[in-house]
Amino acid sequence: MSGQWLYEGGSFVWQGSLCKVNVATGIEETVSIRQDGNQITISSPSFSERGGQLIGNQLSVSGRIGGSGTPTITWSGTVSADGRSIRGTATCGSASFAIKLTRQS
Repeated sequence: MSGQWLYEGGSFVWQGSLCKVNVATGIEETVSIRQDGNQITISSPSFSERGGQLIGNQLSVSGRIGGSGTPTITWSGTVSADGRSIRGTATCGSASFAIKLTRQS
């Protein structure tokens, strides 16, 4: 799993502690995934590092949108049989959208 991945999905905006899907954006961005056993860390220039687990082919990571006091985003998804893509959902509170990650390296 470790390497560079292309993220395709949306983004969230927040007001206080409420998340909403930012319908004006469709984002494509390179993210870095590091795997150590079943522990996963995902980072990119546009969001704080997120950590979680890979159990079998099921990925679940979470982290804050920004600094302390900002809402938590969770990514959950399924890794393809060939390990080259992940399809799932980004969730923040009651807001969510589909995400796809494709291995680049």
